[in-house]
Amino acid sequence: MPGSHRNVKERLHSPLRMRIRRLRPERAAVERYVEGLWIPYHRDLSETIESHALVEEDGLTEAVTDHTMDLLDSSSTYLWVAVEGADDAFANLTAADWTYCGFLLGVVEPSPSHFDNRDTFVVGDIYVRDAYRGSGLADRLVDRATSQAQEDGCAELALNVDLENERALAFYERRGFEPSNQRMKLSVQER
Repeated sequence: MPGSHRNVKERLHSPLRMRIRRLRPERAAVERYVEGLWIPYHRDLSETIESHALVEEDGLTEAVTDHTMDLLDSSSTYLWVAVEGADDAFANLTAADWTYCGFLLGVVEPSPSHFDNRDTFVVGDIYVRDAYRGSGLADRLVDRATSQAQEDGCAELALNVDLENERALAFYERRGFEPSNQRMKLSVQER
């Protein structure tokens, strides 16, 4: 039966069974996020984007956990994780029976006071684990960021995306994102 695999996937990983929670700077929860989402995200991205090679070294989890803890100390930084298997919306994010499904990291970038512009909510990273793709989770994460941007009085959502990441480009275009700038590079290595 055509589409039956997708229907099973949608039932198993229904967005209704997932909760999106803001990750707070609590070391055990951040470390679990790094191991369960951040590292897999960057490994996946390095397979798609040639210039995005993750340096796998001893202490990677600890270094990224420290960096993330520093980011989360700012009230303008938001990191939402989607978890599956949680009945209690306020339970600790380190619960072993929860599955981390995806995340969105964003920050409110203030407009300089000498310009008549409103702040911008910048999506730094968004990732949905392979088993949850096609479930609507990425849409829910972007919706959450959009709501936060509105709450914070931002004028828009913005993000950077590599041209090589065709799947992400298609998703952002479907969501209504439009190109606004173009970043250009020049190698400073010997020519």
